[in-house]
Amino acid sequence: MMCIRIISFLIVYLILTSSGIAQDWPAFKSTDENFTISLPSEPKQERTTGRTPLGNGFHIYSLDNGNVSFTISTSTIDEVLTKPKDIKRTLDFARDLVAMVTAGKMVEDSEIALGRFPGRQVRIEIDKKIWTLRAFLVNQRIYQLLTTEPKAKETNPSITKFFDSFKLLQSPQ
Repeated sequence: MMCIRIISFLIVYLILTSSGIAQDWPAFKSTDENFTISLPSEPKQERTTGRTPLGNGFHIYSLDNGNVSFTISTSTIDEVLTKPKDIKRTLDFARDLVAMVTAGKMVEDSEIALGRFPGRQVRIEIDKKIWTLRAFLVNQRIYQLLTTEPKAKETNPSITKFFDSFKLLQSPQ
């Protein structure tokens, strides 16, 4: 009887911890880039300089957590894009850049939004991995959230948790 209770307890414990219910991730906040997001632990930070089609320099936050990786990058562009064709071209470029780097098969390409700010979600399959990009254009800033995970029938719950936790600290004007 005692053995059954111990086994039952262990099964419940494993279910709770593997689904992420038993532990919360700490919130990571960047006041300079105006965002907060939850991650399993503190990310590495890197700054790049130079001008690219997706902005002036990048601030990159990255974390490898076992077989799942999480990346947030931000950059600033020269002006606020207001014309739909310019917004679309910028988000298309973010998509195309990930597609070119991975040389994988695009399995999803959809328009999304962060409140009133336009975005794009792309999923690419390569070598039994899924890369998911969410890019948002918020005034003069581009936020790119990128994950990689092993290909599976269902998306890893930590991927959803990561994307759903991304918030702006203050609503830009």
